[in-house]
Amino acid sequence: MKYAVVVCDDDPVQAEEIAKMAKNAQMYLSDEDPVEFDFKIIGHSYDEVANYLGNNHLNGAFYFLDIELSDSAHAKTGLDLAELAKKQDPHAQIIFVTTHEELSLMTFQRRIGPIDYIIKDDSVAMQKRITATLQLAIKNLSEWNLVKKMTFSYRLGHLIKNINVDDVYYLETSQLPHKLHLVKSDGEADFVGNIRKVEKNNSFLAKISRSCLVNPKNIQTIDLHKKVVIFPNGDVVPYARSQAEKMRSLIEQQNRKE
Repeated sequence: MKYAVVVCDDDPVQAEEIAKMAKNAQMYLSDEDPVEFDFKIIGHSYDEVANYLGNNHLNGAFYFLDIELSDSAHAKTGLDLAELAKKQDPHAQIIFVTTHEELSLMTFQRRIGPIDYIIKDDSVAMQKRITATLQLAIKNLSEWNLVKKMTFSYRLGHLIKNINVDDVYYLETSQLPHKLHLVKSDGEADFVGNIRKVEKNNSFLAKISRSCLVNPKNIQTIDLHKKVVIFPNGDVVPYARSQAEKMRSLIEQQNRKE
């Protein structure tokens, strides 16, 4: 598995040392399952890393951040950079590496939620701590990915709804502009969305026409003559002629399961 890594320390030597320790941890953590760290940027200032984050989308990256990134009292700090990372990457794994133990309370006061706060100490102790922290970060992301695979998310106004994928019947483009119509086991919902993006982000859904995605698990019947699929709630949804081969494949899969 490959994980993105961002390092920011105003001391270039220290930044490279942290990256080196992360690479050492990679070898240790790869004993059972291969682990690869992809170093996106090893920066030395808030602006340098902030500009990178503004131009690149990261999802669940590991961030090694020093807290004091400048001698200026008014300069942006690693705390500010962590807040920015959290906004752009909600599943960011924040790891502070600093000489200022007394600043650890500030990370909680600002609700940044780092997974660790590592004091710059002797290299042996730091290496052990960085290895253990990266192991925890990998575990956090693995659990999140598992939950993500099991849920379908959509936005209703300011609320994000999460439902089990097994409750999804099908989605289709709505008659309302820029909206999708979701049919699920306990009802229906309309939400703003793009069907191509939904298809790309939800591998459990199968495309049966340009305007409809279905959950194959919840197809009750496939009628090859009428070219429709029928769901447990009685809904009858047509599929495109171009998807006929896919429908036959789905029937074969259902037969094997039965």
